[in-house]
Amino acid sequence: MLYISLLPLVLASASPRRYELLSSLGLEFELCPSRVEEPLPDPGESAIVDSQAHGQNFSMAVIFLQIAILLSSVAALMKKIKLWYGGLVIGSLGLLYFSNGFSVFF
Repeated sequence: MLYISLLPLVLASASPRRYELLSSLGLEFELCPSRVEEPLPDPGESAIVDSQAHGQNFSMAVIFLQIAILLSSVAALMKKIKLWYGGLVIGSLGLLYFSNGFSVFF
């Protein structure tokens, strides 16, 4: 397969895999790897604590929503409106925890 480009193609990476891919395609390119040191980001302690807080809120949301589904199902089978209201309240708590999982309010 022949590929003709009007602009020169520059590979600004020292990656041997990228070099191999472009060579296998039959492309003509100039190899010009970057000389700048690119440090890897360190997640740090705050990122770990933040992700645990989000995960805990989502876990609580799942628990509350499952209990709400259970109560609503039992209320429908037994035709108990008070039990259904209880499921509605617990489901609302589950939705509150779910929304709190995206941006930790409390």
